[in-house]
Amino acid sequence: SNATWDDLVNILDARTDMDLQQWSQVWVKEPDMPVLATTWTTKDGKISDFTIQQEKKSRGGAYWQQETTVTLFYADSIHQADVTIRGKNTKIPKLNGLPEPLAILPCSAPISYGYYQLDEQSREYLLANSPSFEDPVLRGATSLALYEAFLNGAFEEKLDYFNGLMVALNEEE
Repeated sequence: SNATWDDLVNILDARTDMDLQQWSQVWVKEPDMPVLATTWTTKDGKISDFTIQQEKKSRGGAYWQQETTVTLFYADSIHQADVTIRGKNTKIPKLNGLPEPLAILPCSAPISYGYYQLDEQSREYLLANSPSFEDPVLRGATSLALYEAFLNGAFEEKLDYFNGLMVALNEEE
């Protein structure tokens, strides 16, 4: 039989609560990638509101739905939270009450896709410290996020990125 992509999506869509029609339209049929940013507020040194914002819609006007892991970096530990991003703004209340981190990597899951904008403090911390991360997946996700930041012009001094990359490459096994 010669089933099409749409036939497969229709069959699977009938067996899940997720809207696979919209997923297929945004992720498979349309070009481009999501652009996301994190925003947070703190009160008394603790996170009081944390949101991932999609700053760009697909060409068809929809937002990309996806799962990711947000990693918060502290001087002596990390905290990771699995998140499903839906729509323009995804609030993450499970991060409320945690201390303000040194850096945030909003795309540390291996299945994260898109340009997740990093704030300047996170870029600097991740560039300087990623070679010391024990988890190779976390190092890889950090490398990809920093590379996307470089491609999108987030580094004022291009040599900062390349110098950090050289240090990381020298320390990688």
